[in-house]
Amino acid sequence: MQKIEFIGNLGKNPVEKVFENGKIAEFSVGVTEREITLKNGTIIPASTEWFNCIARNKLADVVLKHTSKGHKVWIEAKMKTRRYTDKNGIEREVKEFIVRNLELLTPKERRADPVPA
Repeated sequence: MQKIEFIGNLGKNPVEKVFENGKIAEFSVGVTEREITLKNGTIIPASTEWFNCIARNKLADVVLKHTSKGHKVWIEAKMKTRRYTDKNGIEREVKEFIVRNLELLTPKERRADPVPA
């Protein structure tokens, strides 16, 4: 079984997509590693990794209703590689993180909506 966990902030508002078999919310989460100074004085600069996330059905509803750009979330997901051909006929590959569990970390006072029960 594959399980990936990370904490980060939404890079933009989630986007809803509806299909015959349900709906999804697509959103990106940025996870920033802080700058580190090693004992020898070497500085390792801060860096941000971006995770393309997909939440389905009920989790999609939570994401769409209760999150927006800048909100902090904890995500448990599995990574999936999707291949497709773009509009120019070029084969592309993208890593997506299918959300299994999500926790809203931005305090509800800073969100416009109440936390779901």
